[in-house]
Amino acid sequence: MLDTETLRDLLDHLSHEDRKECVDELARLEISEKNADQVYNIIRVLETGLDVNMAIQVRAICRKLELQFPGKFSFEFLTSQPVIKHLLRPEAEDTGAAETLPNFKICPFCTENVPIGATECRFCKASFENHLCQSCGQHSYESMFCIWCGSLMRNPTWQKAPLTRRATAVLIDAAVFAMPLLLAEHYFANQIPINQMMLAATAVYLTFILMGSSPGKRATGLFVFNSAKGSQAGLLQVIFRELPCRLLSLMLLGLGFFWGLFDENGQTWHDIVTKSVVVQKNDQP
Repeated sequence: MLDTETLRDLLDHLSHEDRKECVDELARLEISEKNADQVYNIIRVLETGLDVNMAIQVRAICRKLELQFPGKFSFEFLTSQPVIKHLLRPEAEDTGAAETLPNFKICPFCTENVPIGATECRFCKASFENHLCQSCGQHSYESMFCIWCGSLMRNPTWQKAPLTRRATAVLIDAAVFAMPLLLAEHYFANQIPINQMMLAATAVYLTFILMGSSPGKRATGLFVFNSAKGSQAGLLQVIFRELPCRLLSLMLLGLGFFWGLFDENGQTWHDIVTKSVVVQKNDQP
């Protein structure tokens, strides 16, 4: 059986049509104890960044898995708590393939039929708002970036970080890193070798990183999100982004940082490499 990482490497190279065909095959497949784990691993990889029709089929497969193997699988990768609760309902019935009734549409989150004009699903309570891309006007569900044009989607809780705030965060990070070097140079120039000074400065900066964010982002209220999952980045991703990948952006006279000025989502090279994006909470001034 292929592990999740191997599956991700394989499926990430599939075209949109190939992914659609894969989801279609899974929807038709008769799930058994022999293939249930494999099906689950595949839909975990396929779920991110799907169009509406494929998202509906994935949720239908999730319902089938839960009905046949209650409690065996976790559906946290769907990210929407109302949808997960709906999938785990004991009274949920296997509706098979999703079919649209007259004057109804299929909820892309739980596959139930809801009135065409509804703004919220009465079954899973998922909202249909905030899923319209402001750049291309297409609907894109359960994805941090629009699956059609790649723009950062509007969200009720966060938005793209302003460039001025990101620039301030970079200056603060630089000051925090440079401060131990300046103090050591001024007071202990003849006592501490330069390599030890650099090590001390790195240790100070790394202390902030181990707390989940750089000092500049903490001071300016910015957050690093995992662009593939749509949730706050984990510690390892933050460390990888802030240390080795930032050096990549510093190369060629800092071209990687200036890239964020022209990228529609404000992503620098170290954002792109680590599949991350910097956001600001909407309740902040």
